[in-house]
Amino acid sequence: MRKAFIVARREYVANVRTKSFIVGILFLPILLLASVFLPSLFQKMKGETRRFSVVDPSGESLAAIEKALEAGAGGGRPLQFALVPPSEFGGTPDEQREAMKKAVEEDRLFAMAEIGPGALEDGSGCSYLSKSAAEEGLLDFLSRTVTTLYRERFLARANLEPEVVKKANATVWFQERLLSKEGGEKETTKADKVGGYASLGFVYLLWMSIFMMAQGLLTSTIEEKSNRTVEVVLSSCTPFDFMSGKVLGLAAVGLTLVGTWITCFFLFFQFVAPAISETLASFDIGAILGNPVNLSFFAVFFLLGYLLYASIFCGIGSVCTTLTEAQNLIGPVTLILMIPLLSMFHTVKNPDSTLSTVLSWVPFFTPFVMMNRVAAVPPPSGIEVAASVLWLLLWVYLVMRGAAKVFRIGVLLYGKPPKLREILRWARAR
Repeated sequence: MRKAFIVARREYVANVRTKSFIVGILFLPILLLASVFLPSLFQKMKGETRRFSVVDPSGESLAAIEKALEAGAGGGRPLQFALVPPSEFGGTPDEQREAMKKAVEEDRLFAMAEIGPGALEDGSGCSYLSKSAAEEGLLDFLSRTVTTLYRERFLARANLEPEVVKKANATVWFQERLLSKEGGEKETTKADKVGGYASLGFVYLLWMSIFMMAQGLLTSTIEEKSNRTVEVVLSSCTPFDFMSGKVLGLAAVGLTLVGTWITCFFLFFQFVAPAISETLASFDIGAILGNPVNLSFFAVFFLLGYLLYASIFCGIGSVCTTLTEAQNLIGPVTLILMIPLLSMFHTVKNPDSTLSTVLSWVPFFTPFVMMNRVAAVPPPSGIEVAASVLWLLLWVYLVMRGAAKVFRIGVLLYGKPPKLREILRWARAR
């Protein structure tokens, strides 16, 4: 194994010196800062003004719209609404309607609305005309304003006091409380709700890091095989030592990268986020990220999950000489990797459901699903977690053993890549 560690050290040093590794280190901090500061920057930027006009023979709805605009209800950023007086388009409703339609066609107006005579009687006869189906802010503003006026008129005709109707439409809220393991109760806070979904972040980070490192191992193996570097290395070590060294070296790179990311998360939410937002300050996300149980299991499932998938990717890379050839073989593996992502929202809400339990024991899903369940509330029993780790260890051993057999044969094989059936036969050979 001494030669395997030499190869691992070479892989680690070679990767951490690359520009892609530096970019990967900086990616998360830059993304965190951008996610906080860019939205506020966009909010401060003056947006495009949406010019519109309204055909309203009664004038009641038009007056309510003008009042709402003056109060700032339609002047939010990044979009602003500007009402063009209907009188600029003619004196009669028919003249206004035709002139406004032509103005919309010529882009002098963003949209036009027509308030029918029955709008304040039964809510009918309203229409909205625009070239855009995606921008619904103006339509929502008009709908809210006219609906409010319609309800006031309806209550007045029915001789109902607004306060009575308000109380009748009130929502009955339940006070949420959590029951601790010791039997005590406490009020549920926003931080508790965020903590319940913290496992999603751990699972996604785990998935992304495993996929990135395994993909990098695949690319590295194919590159070294295609430029014949592998032949030089194998002259001084065995294929198993070479494969083991590459897998361990990339594992160390992955732990370095993920450790840096988690540290950035912790520092950001512990020191930067509270100074930016009171809402973020109420979430003790730093405590969640710094939870030793979550971090310990994250490290365990990262290593085991990486070893499992890295062995598969390394075996595939050994039988291919180009990335194009490898794409056909890693397609099924990529589909398998997508299943834990698709099921993680179900798992975080139902960590003890039958589906979550079954997926936990599928070895290719175990690292992600068990990480999801361990960080969720309530977590599985300690016996189940320990058993899943041992089960995963067994499969890591079997897969690495099979991948080593494939690597030994395929790394010096050139020409047309073997079929999947032949690769599986190599892996099962004694």
